[in-house]
Amino acid sequence: MRYDSDTTLLELSPAELAGAVSALGLRLGPIAPARLGGGDASAIRAFEDGLAVLPATARDLLQQTLDTMADPKRSLKLHALSGEDWLHRAVYAWGDEGIAMLATRGGTNILGRATADDITSVLTTPLFGDDINAGGDVRLALDGRAAIALVGAGDALRFGRMAALARHRPMPESVTAGEVSVRLAESMLDDPRWSSNLYASVLPFDASAWMDAPTTEVAMNHLVAAGLFAVTERSGAMPASYHPTDEGLVVLDTLANAGGRVALTLFERPDADTVAYESLLLARGTHLLAMLSVAPEGGGLVALSAAAFATVVARVAGA
Repeated sequence: MRYDSDTTLLELSPAELAGAVSALGLRLGPIAPARLGGGDASAIRAFEDGLAVLPATARDLLQQTLDTMADPKRSLKLHALSGEDWLHRAVYAWGDEGIAMLATRGGTNILGRATADDITSVLTTPLFGDDINAGGDVRLALDGRAAIALVGAGDALRFGRMAALARHRPMPESVTAGEVSVRLAESMLDDPRWSSNLYASVLPFDASAWMDAPTTEVAMNHLVAAGLFAVTERSGAMPASYHPTDEGLVVLDTLANAGGRVALTLFERPDADTVAYESLLLARGTHLLAMLSVAPEGGGLVALSAAAFATVVARVAGA
């Protein structure tokens, strides 16, 4: 365990973090990060050994931030990339003492305090750098499964084109529901270079189990009804194929080949017995800043303007 007095951040090994909850006797609330807890006797010993070398200021910071992280009123799981490179993986938690952050960096855990401005920066930088510029708002209502199928379809089309390039074959212009299902089945792998994997890494459910092949077929037909695909119906042994419309191609290219992407799930507790969530995928393409949303009440696709993006950021960051 290490403390950087300049940044006021603590660094904990996986074992030290695993032992922290048991060693401190913390009670985990319903939206505590999954990484907390589960430490055996050796993990507790690792935490106690690390705690012994910290100055008093760092011990106070450790206690306060872990108290907040263990039972927050509101939490945010956020993964951000620029191109195919990680920029930030963190959980933010809101409590009476402010906002606590638990980030992952190079296989270690970084713990400390955060502000709404810090979260705003993490949301904005991967998507825009220093130049926030986005077009007008266009909103399209989708159900949650159609929204996830859309991300999988973008990856399936990208996969097909990469395979065709490697094998010197013509580029595919369509996908099948089976191809989308394969991409979603692989979405639980930790590979954020694919948008479906990035999004699955923050969803509060297993996307591969939620989106079986029949469900994916239904979801793709919802995307046809929304105007993002046209369909060539099944013929004999040939499955139905889904061709992106012009509007759909812009969306798919944005999701699959974005210059910057941020995936997050925001958990809130309206009352003691209720946990609400919304999972977002933000992607900046050449022509579009897209936001996909999945929540218990449904989903949607929005082409965000700069002003609308600022509203989303303020709500997520708690500003």
